[in-house]
Amino acid sequence: MPLVSDPQCSLTRRGEAALTGVRHVLAVLASTAALLTSVLEAIADRLDELCLLSGEPASADRRTFGTLRELKEHLDPLMENTKAFKGEPQRL
Repeated sequence: MPLVSDPQCSLTRRGEAALTGVRHVLAVLASTAALLTSVLEAIADRLDELCLLSGEPASADRRTFGTLRELKEHLDPLMENTKAFKGEPQRL
């Protein structure tokens, strides 16, 4: 997609490559932000649940363990996405 519709103005190949890179980074940021929001909400929900379960008797141990496992399942992809996000600008 040309930056300017004027046929007398155009970007060099390097300019086109830079613009493509910027658009790619913006797209990655947008998709990462959407994923991040949902993951953070899920993590907050699990932490709230753990807080409630901490006041329960020992019979809630199984529920606590399950909630901790769910929390870890949300944290692992968050860490991987963070590593990938940090590496994306360097790759470009």
